[in-house]
Amino acid sequence: MNLARIIGALLALFILSGVSDAFAGSGVVRGRFRTWNKNGNYCPTGRDCTGSVYTQSQYDNNQPIRNVKVWVYNDTVGAPLGEGVTDDNGYYTIAWSYPGSIPNASQTYVYWAADHKENRFFIHYSNGTYPWWATATFTPQNGTTAGSPQQLGTTNHGSSAAPDLFANAYFGAEMEWREALNYVGVLQANFYWLEIRGFEDTIDDFLGECSTSCASGSANRVQLDDSAALKPEARVMHEMGHIAVYKAKAYTGGWPAIYCYPNTSGDGCGWSSTTAEWSAASFNEALATFTAFTALNYPDAPVPTYCNSTGACNDTSHNLETSSGSSCATDDNRRPMTVMKYLWDVYDTIDDGEVNAEGPAAYWQMMAVLASYGSGTSSNKVDEPWNSSYSALDARDGRAVSSYGWNYNNAFGTSLTDARDNNCNAL
Repeated sequence: MNLARIIGALLALFILSGVSDAFAGSGVVRGRFRTWNKNGNYCPTGRDCTGSVYTQSQYDNNQPIRNVKVWVYNDTVGAPLGEGVTDDNGYYTIAWSYPGSIPNASQTYVYWAADHKENRFFIHYSNGTYPWWATATFTPQNGTTAGSPQQLGTTNHGSSAAPDLFANAYFGAEMEWREALNYVGVLQANFYWLEIRGFEDTIDDFLGECSTSCASGSANRVQLDDSAALKPEARVMHEMGHIAVYKAKAYTGGWPAIYCYPNTSGDGCGWSSTTAEWSAASFNEALATFTAFTALNYPDAPVPTYCNSTGACNDTSHNLETSSGSSCATDDNRRPMTVMKYLWDVYDTIDDGEVNAEGPAAYWQMMAVLASYGSGTSSNKVDEPWNSSYSALDARDGRAVSSYGWNYNNAFGTSLTDARDNNCNAL
């Protein structure tokens, strides 16, 4: 080989080495995702927010997207260059790599989809496709490391006037898992791959018609209706609570809409927290909601509230800390709100007449007790409302407060009678 060829080869090697340093190899990017949070059900300024997980300081401003999957992506490559997750503050640090030169390297970006990092749940549009959110495009820097990553800064989505409804649904669902369901061992083991779709009253080939949101434990699906956005306590959190009840102990007969007490000939009415219902329904609805208001409130909260609203809840009519006592209206013991107060009295650490005060250390018991229910349709069993052939309901007040208390005492040696007596002898 002559000198000219040697010099040419060295020059080509030098050029290729420079291209590789700029566009190929591996590196690390770091950034943060936030969304404009407009979810209601916060504890408002001016109220005693002791023990409140979600306060007005987090409302109507940018909040981190926590514990979600994120990817480094390039459309020309058509595959992720790297993947990771965000932390509790919305930060991600992702290692990427690619063999050879990245085509259209300057068109690389990082995106997140509403997919929980532990595969607990994911959120889809009504047609089953993912909503997703991305950074601006950038050129990956080769040779960056976890100790010295390429900084992408903070990416925000939405605004006060136009909050992203799906990102807000993720915000509520992630809080439900992190602050409530996460603490229950049986759910850690069984609560996976929940598909949540919205926001439509009717979604064919999913859960069908569902004008007030609904859940199916056997299908592992939640459907959010077209007005469910920004109402986490009564909608996405509540429906995830229904899934949690099923995952704790699957039931055979299902839970038909037996809300219309004293009617026994079908459903024919909607659900309300303050109307009398057959107890199998009122308890099931109250227990699902219990997971929501315990995600929003610790047991020392003096004003834990419930509402179906995009704003703060009314603390005068729906304060769960104000136990019903013995001043009870007709059929008050059948109202979901009464059962919600009963469950809160079992859990809370503020003494208002009851003595249970199971508190945070025993929170897991309040859902895990469901796993201890025996199989079958007899008294205190998991399918108690049904007859033995599962052909009809013969105990519409079954698997409610009485069964819950019996199974709780049987599993953990704790009587819940005082909390029940303190709330109109809830059924």
